[in-house]
This record gives sequence, structure tokens and C-alpha cells, in this order.
Amino acid sequence: MDLKFIIVLMALASLFICTLAQGNDTTYSNNKADYWYKRGLDATGKGDYKDALTSYDKAIKINPDNAVYWDAKAALLASLSIKQKNPAYLNDSVRVYNKAIALYNESLNKNPTDFNLYYYKGLALSSKAFLLQSEIFNINQNKENATACLEEAIRSYNRAVEINPKYLTAWKNIGIDLYFLGRYDESLKAYDKAIEIDPNYGLAWYNKGLTLHKLGKYNESLQAYDKALRIFPENAAIWYSKGDSLLSQGNYNGAIDCYEQAIRLNQSYAEAWYKKGIAYQELGYYTVSNASFSRASYLGYAA
Repeated sequence: MDLKFIIVLMALASLFICTLAQGNDTTYSNNKADYWYKRGLDATGKGDYKDALTSYDKAIKINPDNAVYWDAKAALLASLSIKQKNPAYLNDSVRVYNKAIALYNESLNKNPTDFNLYYYKGLALSSKAFLLQSEIFNINQNKENATACLEEAIRSYNRAVEINPKYLTAWKNIGIDLYFLGRYDESLKAYDKAIEIDPNYGLAWYNKGLTLHKLGKYNESLQAYDKALRIFPENAAIWYSKGDSLLSQGNYNGAIDCYEQAIRLNQSYAEAWYKKGIAYQELGYYTVSNASFSRASYLGYAA
């Protein structure tokens, strides 16, 4: 799986968890589903995935018709499938997303103007699609089904922004899904819409940079990454992506500086070590290059 793909997927999962956590300020008790749901969120944040999974299951047992609980469980299973490289979690996550999506549809039949429901449904569909396209387990998934999920997700996000035109995260997610469908120009328009609403929306700038890089517009991608770095100066992924654009331009010294920034922020950033090695190789510094390649290999990077 491509690193940027993982970054986007995990960002979606993190955003989803943070968004759902807002507004849950009721009084919790052991016999209420909301208590177990919040406990699951807290456990997820602490990295205690076993307790989180148990907590979500208890919330679902008490209230099996709440799409939010199913969705949170699906996001956790998706994270586990990547972290533990366990295909069983991936398949379980897809199954649980299907349940959440069905429940969102039931809720939308009752509340057809609830833009948050359209957003959450879109997010569940997006996450399911990314899992169906996953290559981390060499599983041959149904690409057509994944494409259909992304297209349905975009329709759901579009409905959300029709009702609430300033829904930033919906515009950003439209851009992400269009990117994965290869509709890059449309993707840029979605990011630009988000940036028009909030010029300091760092995630939109970052994803715009990824899309511009994909189109070979490296100068513009660098400008977008610099905008994102003004907002998130300590984000290793942005430094890494900026390094990629500089590498593509043949600016090897500049690329090395960016990869080193990424490594400073994340010593285990195997891809950054590897690309740093490529840049040094292009400059003819083979000893340093080989050392970087060795470090990348040690960290699990497979060229």
C-alpha cells in the first residue's frame, strides 16, 4: 500500500473519531450505551484496542440500531488491520461498515435534511472503499465495488454540502475520493472550495499538494505544501511529500533537507530514509546513500 494512501486513511479514521467525540457530554453510567461508546473512544486514543473493541461491542449490544457505534468499531478494526497486518480485521471492518451504512440510510429516511448523517455515511463508504482497494495483504478485492463505494460516498458528501455549503471536512473528503478515482482536476476544485471557506485549512492544502504532485505540477505542489507547513510545521508527512516534489524536480539537496526534517519528527519514517538514500545516490554520495537504504530496510521498507 502506498504511504500516502495509509496517511489519508488514518487521517480519515482519526478525524472520524474526533468528530464523533464532540457533543457527547451526557452523564455516563455502566448500563448506558453512551458510557461504553465513550470508553471505547478513550481506549482507542490510549492505544488500548482490546478494551476499545470490547467497549464498542457492549455499546452495540445495548443499542444495536445506533450507526455511530458500528462506525466507530469499523474504524477501529480498519486501524487494527493495518497496524497488525491481520486480514481478518480487514474483512470484519468491511462487514461492520456495511452495517453502519445500512443504519445511516435508515436514519436518513427519517431525517433527510441532516447533513451530518450524510457526512458520516460518506465517511463510512470512503473508508470501506479504501479497505476494498487494500494491497497490504495481497488480497484481490473487488475494484469495481470499491469504485462504486467512492462514487456513492461523493454523492453523500455532495448532499451534505448542498445542505451546509461551508462543511469543510466534507469538501476535503470529496477531494480525497475524487483523487482516488483519478479525477484530479475535480479533486482540486473541491480542495479549493474548502480553502475558499477557510484559507488556513491545512489538510486541504496538503491534499491539494498531493494532487498537484500527481499531475506533475511540482512548483504548485510545493506552494501548497508550504501553506500546509505554515499551519502544521511539525508534520512529518508534509515534509516528506515536499521532499518528493523537490526530488522530482532534481533538487536533491532540497529534497534531503525535507526528508531529514521528516526523520527528525519521526525517526521510524522508513520511506523518508529510503528517499533520502535516493537523493544522496543521485548526488553521487554512495556511502551515505547505502546507509540510508540500510536504515530504511531495517525499519521494514521494501523497495
